Amino acid sequence: MTKTIGIDFGDCFFRLSHLDGRIPKIIADDSGRTGFPSKVSFLPGGRCRVGFDAEMFGIPEDTVLHPMTLVGKSASELLALNGRYAHEIIQERNWILINANRVFVSVDEVLIALFAHIKELAEKSLRAKVESAVIATGTAVTASLDTILLDLMATHPYSKN
Repeated sequence: MTKTIGIDFGDCFFRLSHLDGRIPKIIADDSGRTGFPSKVSFLPGGRCRVGFDAEMFGIPEDTVLHPMTLVGKSASELLALNGRYAHEIIQERNWILINANRVFVSVDEVLIALFAHIKELAEKSLRAKVESAVIATGTAVTASLDTILLDLMATHPYSKN
């Protein structure tokens, strides 16, 4: 049986939920935590950490905070974010890259890591395949996680972690 999950992105954390019949229920991890840090850390060699792992083991220079603030912004809007976080945002030809402690990643790679982590967390907790999500970031948007991940993962190396 497949599930649709709800993802509520706040400023620093996100929460997950699903419908049990008509009753919404919050999704917790193995430790019972229901709020998860919106952080992605990138390490040399192609590895990344997401959520609590990024919070506990990442350093500010290799960690992208609040990844959803990167969505839907133009190149000039992204470049204007420089100085707000420890990582640097640069433009390389037609690409906007994030310099996470000398590991250069695209906005797509940040989102791949975040959404893959969310999907894995939800599927483990629900013991069911997650097929789609309703994402709240101030405006409710319905999106298929599989479509998002498959489109983004087709060309990016962090999709295999």
